[in-house]
Amino acid sequence: MSIKFDNVKFAYKEYNGDNVIFENLSFVIPTNEISFITGLSGTGKSTILKLIKGILRQQSGEIIKPKNTEIGLVFQHPEIQFFESTVKKEISFGLKNKKLKEYDIEKKLFDIVDKLELNREILEKSPFELSSGEKRIVAIASILIMQPKVLLLDEPTAALDGITTKKIMNLLKDLTKEGITVVIVSHNEKIIDKYSDNKIELKNRKELSNKNRINKIQTEILKIDSRLKLFVSIFLVIFTIIKPFSFYTYIYVSLVIILFMFIMNINVIPLMIILKPIAYTSMFILIFNIITLKTGNVIYKGFIYNQKIKIYDTPFIQTFDIFFQLLLISVIMIIVSLIINPSDMVEILINIFKPFTILIKDADIKIEKISLLLTLSIQFIPIILREGEIILKSQENRGARKGIKLYISVLLPLFLRTMAYAQNLSDAMEIRNFIIGSSRSKYISKYWLLENLWYYFIVQIKIWKIWKIWIFK
Repeated sequence: MSIKFDNVKFAYKEYNGDNVIFENLSFVIPTNEISFITGLSGTGKSTILKLIKGILRQQSGEIIKPKNTEIGLVFQHPEIQFFESTVKKEISFGLKNKKLKEYDIEKKLFDIVDKLELNREILEKSPFELSSGEKRIVAIASILIMQPKVLLLDEPTAALDGITTKKIMNLLKDLTKEGITVVIVSHNEKIIDKYSDNKIELKNRKELSNKNRINKIQTEILKIDSRLKLFVSIFLVIFTIIKPFSFYTYIYVSLVIILFMFIMNINVIPLMIILKPIAYTSMFILIFNIITLKTGNVIYKGFIYNQKIKIYDTPFIQTFDIFFQLLLISVIMIIVSLIINPSDMVEILINIFKPFTILIKDADIKIEKISLLLTLSIQFIPIILREGEIILKSQENRGARKGIKLYISVLLPLFLRTMAYAQNLSDAMEIRNFIIGSSRSKYISKYWLLENLWYYFIVQIKIWKIWKIWIFK
């Protein structure tokens, strides 16, 4: 069965609106051939693979393809899916999810290892000890063992040497002779010219833009000094925690957040996806409180599973209180990460903690470390969420089912990816001569009072300018 795209449109939901990757996209991928998808970065090559696999869904148009269970996808960095202790367990992970007998799993395992010309001694090694080429082949093996009719690969030869590249491409060519349709995303023109049976080249992407008066307001807000933006954010967080107006505080803070999201054109859908864990956490707290708390007014009295129980209103009040606090603070922190430059945030936090230097030994260095840590924590939230989603889809792609085992298969790779990001960031800062304790703050000087008086004067003018644009234009 061939794969056909008919006038397909796809857009990612982002904080600042829909980001249209392509629209009216039509092409056909023939069966039992190697088809290459090529084009400039950002034109939607990897997105097409995810649409074929069913990880993403198009907004309009039709995609004719085999069932999702008959399609295998090898991600651009397939080693992110590794979590088992040996290569043998890693390759057979998908078959174990199908609950096949051990004999059948071992037979299929050795068949795929021999087909890929892997040394059987590698099976008892840790997948993390392998070379880049071996990791790529093991990742392909973990998908091929599921016997897909269509194999999708995102840059399968990236960062590999010529010998390993040739080995993988010859392997993929042989798979087409066995009735498997191979679709590859690649930038390598030499490989495309040599191995391609069919080529799909994507042109420049299209982006949705909102050209209206809000853009001017956004521009003015982004120009406001980062100190004021952080101060307002901290004030809203403290306001949410203290609750000076009881439950009405949440309404006031919510209105401010909604107003700001409207002005900055922030999309609600990505926020809702990110905030799902808060809903799950609140549900757990509610169940726990119902079981343990016996205060307040009785709102239910009866039998559940032949047990006489009473449910009080206090657990519900406390849970909703925690839920709204977590929700509002999380949204505020996400907005902070969008509108404040990380380096500015470090300097601001150093300035805030500066008065404590007289109380703590070596306070300057400690304050800078704390400020940097807080800033990176906020910046890492979107990275961790994005990586977690990729790893989750990768494991589901190998047949992992919902449950505790799925989350175990996600947590270890996610931890390793986070550590890798942290190491890369550390290296990047080191080669740019970032030294804790060095004087570089543009906010802190002996003329601090004069600077801040001038700063507040400018802020007053800026707020009035935004107000005029929004109200009168």
